Amino acid sequence: MSRIACLALVLAACSSAPRPIANSSSVPTRYALEPLRLHGGEGMHSMSQSWTTVSGSLEMRAKQATLHLAMTTEHSFVHCPKQWQDGSVTTMQACAPPDAKDTTSTASLALTGETRRENGQLVISVREDDRAATLACDEHGRTLACTIDDDYTLFGRVGDRPEKITFHL
Repeated sequence: MSRIACLALVLAACSSAPRPIANSSSVPTRYALEPLRLHGGEGMHSMSQSWTTVSGSLEMRAKQATLHLAMTTEHSFVHCPKQWQDGSVTTMQACAPPDAKDTTSTASLALTGETRRENGQLVISVREDDRAATLACDEHGRTLACTIDDDYTLFGRVGDRPEKITFHL
């Protein structure tokens, strides 16, 4: 092959469109959060129990990240038989007032921040006002397995607190 032909091949290869490298592209990569179901931490004999379902996504573009969370909290009351309420039957169960109604509330958050590499892990630091979280993620194919440190600002209530969360591409 002549030098001119080799030079033409090199120039053609160099002039082709650059290939995106993970997390350095202007095109966002979006991972879906594996849903979490967290107990509110009320005692076994409490007059109510609450559960929060957390869903969301993690979007990364270049070195920026956005963590979207949608939280639905269901608060259910224990309605006891009349004998328990009037004291004719002794029980450890606390009873809700007869007019207590179950409730459902929703909240959405979008925390933004940056990504970096640290000791072979993808580290994502995000915040929005007084809420902040740091995710330290291991990449397993199309999955991110992350530990979460939120200083009690995202999941601040007593009860189930996720130590690990998983995202899928």
